[in-house]
Amino acid sequence: MRKSQGLKPDVILIDIGLELSDALEAARQISQVSPSSRILFLGIAEPSDLAEAALAEGACGYISKHNVVHELVPALQAIAEGKRFIGEPSC
Repeated sequence: MRKSQGLKPDVILIDIGLELSDALEAARQISQVSPSSRILFLGIAEPSDLAEAALAEGACGYISKHNVVHELVPALQAIAEGKRFIGEPSC
């Protein structure tokens, strides 16, 4: 969180590991110290499972690690345009 406050990155990618609550808290804190930064969550769960929680904490999108090859670039483009991006369920 300290780096986001100093660097003010355009996009922050948060990899959701085992502790979803930690990732959500990180997003909440980043949104407070760097409100112009856009947050994209990356996780193993299906998008519908976590997207609502992620968006509620200030994220601009969520993609599944299973689809990252196909969805990372479109997600970043959407977020750069100020849109939200929720990835497709994996096959």
